[in-house]
Amino acid sequence: MQQNRKVTFMKKKILLMISMCLIVLGLTACGADPTTVDYNGYSYDQLKSTCENTVMALKDMSDQEKQIYLMLVGMSEVERKNYLATAAAGATESQIEEIMRQANLIAHWEEARKGVGEFKELGEFVVTKSGKTLTCEQKIIFESRPLILTYVYNYHNMEVNDITVDQIQTLGEKMTNAGLNTLMGMGIATIVRIFLFLAVLGVVTRLAEGVTLDAGNPAADAFRLGAGELGYRFAGLVLLCAAITSIIGAAYTSVSFLKTFHPAIAEKE
Repeated sequence: MQQNRKVTFMKKKILLMISMCLIVLGLTACGADPTTVDYNGYSYDQLKSTCENTVMALKDMSDQEKQIYLMLVGMSEVERKNYLATAAAGATESQIEEIMRQANLIAHWEEARKGVGEFKELGEFVVTKSGKTLTCEQKIIFESRPLILTYVYNYHNMEVNDITVDQIQTLGEKMTNAGLNTLMGMGIATIVRIFLFLAVLGVVTRLAEGVTLDAGNPAADAFRLGAGELGYRFAGLVLLCAAITSIIGAAYTSVSFLKTFHPAIAEKE
């Protein structure tokens, strides 16, 4: 018995040492200086310059130019196609996509600029590589509240997937939003549980009438008695969906942890 305990203790000790080594490797891989890393052919300074030039172009754009782009955003798809067929005759599909990306960016900029005061300076620039995505964030300092310009690239071909501008929330605002989301989630879950309880309670009260539940699957059988065969099948579907979402969530969480150990894992994400 004592020998078995020693073997078990040694196994746990070895597993602990392996885990510590993996953590150290992960921290080492994440410790590279981002300003010296090659981002699939682009340097840190090139990516930073792109963000800075975008901010300056948005800041210096005239109201007349902005209105043209904002008009495109407000059009229906048919109206937009007809307008671009005349205003940008001969433009390729990729060029039209670029025009619409610029229009959406300007719309984000105008929305984010509300109530932030005058422009002061450019702030911190951050590059983040995660799997197949490269994200560049440029902080923009205004009088009342900073903004953040975000470029999202497909890392394998460095094509732009999205460009956004948003206001940076304070810690208090983030906590408030998180609290509201938590309360909403708890409220919905509570209401669903109450309805489920009442539904099953209604079936249980019929047990006095001689109704019996299937001992092999009483939970699902309660739905069958309460809502017929359709309710029985629906209960099975709900349980199946719950199991699938749990598996997907666990897999996603596991991959999120594993990809931090080494860049090679993140590449195969």
